Amino acid sequence: MESHTSSSPGGTAHALYHGNHHEYPGHRHRRFADRRQCPQRVECQRHHYSRSLRGADFVSCLDAALCIGLCRSPVQCRYPGICDCRKCRLRSAVQPVQPLGRCGRIRLRAGRIRQSGHRTACSSAGTDRNSVLVAPGLTPSFVPFQRITAIAGLLREFNRTPGRHSHIHIIPSGNFVRRSDTMTDVGVVMPVYTQRPDYVCLALQSLLVQTCREFRLVVVLDGDPLMEPLVRTAIGDDARVTVLAHPENRGVAAALNTGFDVLSEDPEILYWTWVSSDNWYHPRFLEILRRTLAEGPEELGLVYSSFQSIDEAGNPLHDEPSLALLRQYQSRPADKLLDSSLVGVSFMYKARYARQVGPYGMEPVEDYDYWLRLSELCRMRYIPAELMHYRVNSPHSISSALNTAYQHRRWRHAFHLARHQARHRRGIPAELTVLFPARDGGEREVEWLESLYEQTFSNYECRILDVSLGGTASTPLTAVSHPSTLSASYAGCSSEAAGKLELNKVWTRFVLVAGSAPFASSSDLQILIDHLDAADSSLLSCYYTDERLVGYRHRSSGTPLFDLRWNELFRTQELKEALG
Repeated sequence: MESHTSSSPGGTAHALYHGNHHEYPGHRHRRFADRRQCPQRVECQRHHYSRSLRGADFVSCLDAALCIGLCRSPVQCRYPGICDCRKCRLRSAVQPVQPLGRCGRIRLRAGRIRQSGHRTACSSAGTDRNSVLVAPGLTPSFVPFQRITAIAGLLREFNRTPGRHSHIHIIPSGNFVRRSDTMTDVGVVMPVYTQRPDYVCLALQSLLVQTCREFRLVVVLDGDPLMEPLVRTAIGDDARVTVLAHPENRGVAAALNTGFDVLSEDPEILYWTWVSSDNWYHPRFLEILRRTLAEGPEELGLVYSSFQSIDEAGNPLHDEPSLALLRQYQSRPADKLLDSSLVGVSFMYKARYARQVGPYGMEPVEDYDYWLRLSELCRMRYIPAELMHYRVNSPHSISSALNTAYQHRRWRHAFHLARHQARHRRGIPAELTVLFPARDGGEREVEWLESLYEQTFSNYECRILDVSLGGTASTPLTAVSHPSTLSASYAGCSSEAAGKLELNKVWTRFVLVAGSAPFASSSDLQILIDHLDAADSSLLSCYYTDERLVGYRHRSSGTPLFDLRWNELFRTQELKEALG
């Protein structure tokens, strides 16, 4: 039997289960002089895990066990908790919110397994009749050999092979797993435009082997004809999958609406989600999200989980401390959704609320806008477990298309617009008014405005006070669009006079008078508001000094109230009283 090898990034081989095939149909645990001779020995070089499966000394790791493809189903924990492997510290969701527990033994699959005699790696050179394509963390699903060879052929046509992706492996197969043709209550949409074929195959495979096996998947091909033969070959004759095609590219929102229009026609589908063609999903992704919704209160309509970011080669980008920070960030109260998108990329929601919300729109923030509208109808809940792998900077991802200054401004405008409309629907008034005197509309003033729009605090109105003689300074500034920015002409006025006149029209709690220097950090405005909100009532304003310290102005201060050296935050009513 030939050796199977697969190259990992950086030229490092990834060893799984290797050696020649041997039959052990009735193997019982026997004593071996050297444990390396045990045919049931587990080795996973990626997870730095190597233990015999003999007796109580076996400490299992859910992803390591699934990685080598030896068990029919995920390892079950004897005690509810998060499975924690002492060897590799890889945590996998069993019962995400319970204390830690110890795992029992895994169940071996009958049939051919490989003996671990020396370190080699699984091969990408070819597939045989006893091999299937899987990724680490996926429950093995055994696909007919004809479909595997067809997929391999298509990948070669695209000048790709499965082995070039460090997380696609070839493992020995056993008997075919019977798939149910019965559709239940989960519906999934996958929009596909131009994408790397190995990414698409991995994304589809991670869905087709979910532990929640009875679901309906709608793949929407959004205008790239090269993707259709790849997708149709990858799914084969799986009755759970429907493939639709747009003749031309219409965007993510339109593709999602096409897919969910199909799912909405089925009244038995109660839970909806959508996935991307360049990510891959934990085998319990659908199961855990669905169960949380089904067992939660009636008003719970949206659940979402943590996720692991990976690079183009599939390598994880976050260690455990980084994941802990992400969990802390995502677990903030639901009202913080107005500040940033807590939901992320791993989610599921109830179809009955989705029908009330309506279709997706507002690209390229169609997901964030949707969560804002959905959260106005139902409650949301966070699951602190990584249920999918999110590919950062994928060549054909939406985020990679936002790298230019123009595209970033377009994204930022939509991001602010979604929040602005959400606050308007909820009757939340603006908390701050920014007065920005514009003298010439030069690069320095554009830079200041950009730094304002990048602030984490977003509940403000910005008023550009055009004090240029010709009234043209505002033209290049308003080209940097923002949904809550207005301009007013004060041609020939001084900045202080224009500020005083405009202040009479301000009714927000705070007012910021723009200084000459842009904000140094995206959190500057939030920090100033927090400090002034907590300060003694005798203090009129606060600002950043040249040493990046927060300074305060007293009411009795003799300095000019419109000192444009700093970005100074005032209490609006107190400023009006001070100006008389």
